[in-house]
Amino acid sequence: MRFLILLGSFLLGFAWRHSDELHAMVVGTPQETPEERAEIMQIPAVSSANELESRKAFMEEVHRAIVDRDFSWLSAREFSLRQGGNRTDDGVWKLELFYNSMWWLGNMNTPDCTDPAAEFLAEWRIASPSSPAPFIVSAQRLLDKGWCYRGSGYAKNVNISAWKPFSEYVDAAHEMLARHKDVASQDPQYYAVMASIYVAQGRSEGDFQNLMDEAVAKEPYYYPLYQEAFRYYEPQWFGSYKDEEAVAQFAADQTQAKERTSAFARVYWHAMSCGCMPPTVVINKKALRRAMHDLVELYPTAWNVSHMARLACQIEDGELANSYFEALPAGDEGKAGWSDWGGIDVPQWQACRTSAGLPANA
Repeated sequence: MRFLILLGSFLLGFAWRHSDELHAMVVGTPQETPEERAEIMQIPAVSSANELESRKAFMEEVHRAIVDRDFSWLSAREFSLRQGGNRTDDGVWKLELFYNSMWWLGNMNTPDCTDPAAEFLAEWRIASPSSPAPFIVSAQRLLDKGWCYRGSGYAKNVNISAWKPFSEYVDAAHEMLARHKDVASQDPQYYAVMASIYVAQGRSEGDFQNLMDEAVAKEPYYYPLYQEAFRYYEPQWFGSYKDEEAVAQFAADQTQAKERTSAFARVYWHAMSCGCMPPTVVINKKALRRAMHDLVELYPTAWNVSHMARLACQIEDGELANSYFEALPAGDEGKAGWSDWGGIDVPQWQACRTSAGLPANA
């Protein structure tokens, strides 16, 4: 199986000129029938569980183990989450949250990008040589160190002296995973981190296809795989807007048996969260609205519904945003969709409510 063969005519690569692509996609975007539109406007009853607090509690457990250097607990936790495929009520893998919790290891914010976790990770690798987690986290930290030297700007703006350490640490991240593949590749996060490394290395499309083929053959339901594929095919990297849609469709196709089309929405939800959203006019809104509906039917939580309200505003569908806001439990104003660890983006939440025809200061 080949990733792009499955995607078929969706993947048009570098040959697209963005102006032509925008025109073609706008002209070719399908619309819902009145019956389809009426169906997606019906939002199911919604749970009021506090997802953000639940995630914080989970990540605090990981934090305590990091502080205590409890390598046995960390490795056992990775194993149980991977084997059980445990998810939050919102449908997100707890394994993904486990790896997100590694931000507790500290930032590389010194001029020489010193990693405060280097000693910790070396001890973890020695203590748990048969666990994928210490090798995956170590590779991610090496990759992060490379990006610390490079910075996040466009290549033309990178200081020439940064390229050598950037390449060295990216290659070291690759070597960490490749050398320990037999152990590390048991965990789907191995492939998510390797995909990110491939972006940094500028690996060929064929190499990336092969990696994705291997990844989805092992675990097609691990969403970070598709998030990294979306990144690879962003126009500023190695693809186009059409390629991005193809990745979302590929994710939906691979997970259809259990998740209907909801993975299509999860890919664009990620794009919205990272500030990577394509222009509204090129998004297949019919497919996206259907996927949003599938997502909240499968996982009817306030967290998901409030984020779908935000996503509806992102694609300039105030009527649909209204349906999601109105489906929230009594007293829930939908602010969770604009919440992160730093707080709530109140102006954007207010703007969305206004476009949905609702009071901005509910």
